[in-house]
Amino acid sequence: METKVFLVTNLLSAVGALIVAGILSAAALGRWQRGKAFRTMAWLSALGGLLPFVLLPIWTYVNRHFALEIQIGFDKFALVLWPSSLGLMALEGPGTAASRLVIVCMLVLMNMGLYGLIGLCIGMVWEKLA
Repeated sequence: METKVFLVTNLLSAVGALIVAGILSAAALGRWQRGKAFRTMAWLSALGGLLPFVLLPIWTYVNRHFALEIQIGFDKFALVLWPSSLGLMALEGPGTAASRLVIVCMLVLMNMGLYGLIGLCIGMVWEKLA
């Protein structure tokens, strides 16, 4: 069950990244109205982009200095906040610094997409209720 949930969230992350990129492009070209839905999407997308940079150093520290039970608990917490972080396993294999940077950037963009998609849905509901 957990694997299916993470698979779905990672697929939503990839789709969300494409949707957010499309909406941001349309807004830059003046073809998207910048209402509550857009602002909510932009803010949550920015939060989703910053979260991995805050979470990763804390995650590394917890894994190096705390007991296994705490590590497992924090791993579950981190996977909820950053579902695409499962892709960090790709950094364990051989590769150049540039390929590792590309992988991390893709994972951060996927998280931005997931949070942006959630923000877009919240913003659209907020606009309908207002």
